[in-house]
Amino acid sequence: MLQVKTTIVGYPGGQGLVAHYFAGPGAGTLAEATEALGRVRAFWDALKAKVHSSMTYQPQQVVSEMNPATGDITAQFTTAGVVFVSGTGAGDKMPGAASYVAQYLTGVFLNGRQVRGRTFVGVALEGDNDAQGHPSTGTGTISAAGTKLALQIITPLTHVVWHRPGPHGAGSAVSVLGNGYSCNSEWGFMRGHGVAGH
Repeated sequence: MLQVKTTIVGYPGGQGLVAHYFAGPGAGTLAEATEALGRVRAFWDALKAKVHSSMTYQPQQVVSEMNPATGDITAQFTTAGVVFVSGTGAGDKMPGAASYVAQYLTGVFLNGRQVRGRTFVGVALEGDNDAQGHPSTGTGTISAAGTKLALQIITPLTHVVWHRPGPHGAGSAVSVLGNGYSCNSEWGFMRGHGVAGH
């Protein structure tokens, strides 16, 4: 399983870090790492109009291969890197903790809950929320951006959610079947700016 991290610059109080995961048919390759990085950049590029111009998304050049059962890093691939993506939205910003939530749905249920991933996307624009603080525009953009993670550029690769190891047993890489927006159709609120991937 490959892990692509993105450093997010522009949040008040510090940087953010987001992770996306992909799986190939066998051991990871540089070609797959390059593919994964390109898809992550395409994801952020598809969202740039819905976030403030003060935000920059920086997919990291080094892609890690992980054992999904344990979370151990087993290899790393240094790619040529990609051009960073900056937000293009104008106007007043929402508070730094307010974000869209892109969801990655698997259709796989464990212990009565669906295995799903999510990415917090911000900082959002004041003009995109209604009087109750709910998003009035942009939700379709967020859902559509998630499809970029599954869209092949050159090399076949599967977008997955990492179900982390824990008391339930070993971890696993679960294929994403569809994309959505926050289940409550509301702003997601980040708990600080740590790793906020899936």
